[in-house]
Amino acid sequence: MAIVRYMVSDADSATAFYTEHLGFVLEKRWSPAFSIVSRGDLTLWLSGPRTSARRPTPDGREPELELCNIRFSETASSNDLARNF
Repeated sequence: MAIVRYMVSDADSATAFYTEHLGFVLEKRWSPAFSIVSRGDLTLWLSGPRTSARRPTPDGREPELELCNIRFSETASSNDLARNF
C-alpha cells in the first residue's frame, strides 16, 4: 500500500476531482484543510494551504513543493486524463 501526500491549493476541489472523476473513495475529511482519499492500494492525503504540512520547519525553511498544474474539463473522462500523464 502506498500513501502519498499532495499539497493542493484547494482540498475540497481536489477531493471532488479525485472522487467524482477518478473513482477514489473519500476516507476522511477535515474540511477545508485536509482530506484522505483512496483507490485500491493507493491512499492520497490532500493537504490544503491551512494544514501543518505547509508551515515552515522549526529552522525556518519552507516546505519544498513540486508544482503540477492539472487542467480538467467537465467533458474529459478519466481515460483522457490518464493518457495525458
